Amino acid sequence: MQVISLPSRITPWLGCLSQVQKLFNNVDEQDLKVVIDFSELTWINAELCPFLGNNIRSLQKRNFKVLFRNQRGNVEQVLNQNNFNNSLLRGNHHTEDKFDTSIPFIELQADSIENINFYIENELFRKIDSEFNLSNDIRQQISDAIFEVADNTKTHSQSDQLIMCGQFYPKKGRLSFTICDDGIGIPENVNSIEQIYSNTENRVDSRLINWATKSGNSTKISNIPRGLGLAGIMDSMKRLGELTIISNNGFWKLTSSNSILLKSMEHEFQGTLIKLDFLLKPDAETMIITPNIDSFNF
Repeated sequence: MQVISLPSRITPWLGCLSQVQKLFNNVDEQDLKVVIDFSELTWINAELCPFLGNNIRSLQKRNFKVLFRNQRGNVEQVLNQNNFNNSLLRGNHHTEDKFDTSIPFIELQADSIENINFYIENELFRKIDSEFNLSNDIRQQISDAIFEVADNTKTHSQSDQLIMCGQFYPKKGRLSFTICDDGIGIPENVNSIEQIYSNTENRVDSRLINWATKSGNSTKISNIPRGLGLAGIMDSMKRLGELTIISNNGFWKLTSSNSILLKSMEHEFQGTLIKLDFLLKPDAETMIITPNIDSFNF
């Protein structure tokens, strides 16, 4: 038996996510029993549960038996009330979400349009509608951004499974929502088709993600018209908040000031994680009113 001891905090910061990824990447393939120890974990951003879930499902697909131990306090409460424990453990681990701010952890087929739409309307927008009166235009943009991520998974990742989860922060006026898949990853897909880097040792995955976010760039093979892709998602998020993409060894972020941050993940994430941070009111944390296009900093 081997133990993955989670750190004290799991937050969206690059160093933290890379540290957790290292723990999963370093498992011994000869020992097929893994215990995930939560004893040190005192905080997790609930919208990052797909990051953990994606790694756990990856172990299970490789025939590992995964067990949890020492969940306590707020962490256990969060993971019970957002359906993370119910999805990944046997038995009933549900805790009532008294504040009704959790957007449940769910695993869906990428082409399950009706199920995704039901989830968006009945879980995501129901939470927002209790606090904010969003315009139909903003609602449509949020919905379109999520469907675009699902379509990109189905079209490019060679994975048919999505893991989704979110957290609504009413006082901050922020909705954070994450979608993961366990496919080949954006950098691998882009480079295999476009051959931007002939030497894989020199490959910079954040730059390959950046290439995929540019208007007109696409790795689709057929001529069948599809959605706007990552470029369309980025354009929407310039108006709505922040966008983070982690894939393979790449970390890419569109900030609320419309700057692009490119970094490298020291430890590879298998698949793609896309985190959408919707800033729902002018005084939301880190919110900057939609700027003139001339102020974009690339």
